[in-house]
Amino acid sequence: MAITLLDIYNKMTAQSWSIYETDLEASDDIEQSVVIAIQKALRTLWNAHPYSFRLKNTVIKTSKNITRYRRPDGNIVQNGVKILETGDILRPSHPSKVTGDSVGVPNVFYIKYNRLCFYPLPEREYTVSIDYNTFKLGRNAQDESIYNLKKLDDVLDVPEMFEDLFIDALLNKSMINALTSSRSELYQPYLQQFIESYKNLVINTSGLDTEVEIKW
Repeated sequence: MAITLLDIYNKMTAQSWSIYETDLEASDDIEQSVVIAIQKALRTLWNAHPYSFRLKNTVIKTSKNITRYRRPDGNIVQNGVKILETGDILRPSHPSKVTGDSVGVPNVFYIKYNRLCFYPLPEREYTVSIDYNTFKLGRNAQDESIYNLKKLDDVLDVPEMFEDLFIDALLNKSMINALTSSRSELYQPYLQQFIESYKNLVINTSGLDTEVEIKW
């Protein structure tokens, strides 16, 4: 079942402490401070861990003597860049360590000016497969990937099997964000609930039956 920003809003305002109207169906009575608390929590929770559902793949074609290409919409994972024609896995590097203008089969990649770069410069076209953890956490009404939920019908892009786990952690983090002070009597209870729900999310999305130490 697709979960929209409006669904999340209504779940949050339905909490016992809430002073806001819930079960809304339109934007007329939306409290923006609640929306902002949800959006901040979404960004934090999504990027806090490389959940399995964040892993994406893209393929690019290099061009002769062109070193810079559009980077993926996320961070590249370890051993995540591979030239399909040769099977070679490219090593990550830093721009300051790449010198010269050699041409050949790329063996390293790096990020410079927010572009994905290869070295040596490709001497011909190569097909490069890239695995990365996406920053995009939702989809809009046009089914386009988006970085956050801004419209009420924007949908969270989490597999159904993990939706409840993610929403549990999200609501707890959103409520922490909505509190005006860490000295509030609600802060510590919600913080503890968040840590437990976040731990459940990390463990149960890993695909492994293992214990995980969570620090927040």
